[in-house]
Amino acid sequence: MNFIDEDNPYTLHTVKRFGVILVLFSGIALLLVAFTPAGMYILTKWIGATPATGKMAMDVLRFMCLLPNPAVIGAIGMVAAVSGEIIYLYYNLKKANTLPTAGVAPSVQDIIERNH
Repeated sequence: MNFIDEDNPYTLHTVKRFGVILVLFSGIALLLVAFTPAGMYILTKWIGATPATGKMAMDVLRFMCLLPNPAVIGAIGMVAAVSGEIIYLYYNLKKANTLPTAGVAPSVQDIIERNH
């Protein structure tokens, strides 16, 4: 890190202190959003989620508060979701005999028209 000067031990202390403050602030913010009515207000009014989606998001946020590192869990979840979507699309394209062999892949509209 460019902020740490090896000749000055105070810079390492400053970077560590900044990290601790950042973690505490973001952790407290996550707890407030997850466990207070402010979270539902932020999700529904600021972000525009429906109340049902907001409730599900609140449950996820509460669960994330219990995890040691939500970023890792989020990354694993994202990879799993994208992989599942790729498998689903491959299966449906294969089922509809519209797998692209070469050139440009068919559009979604083309696939819908061929299947109906």
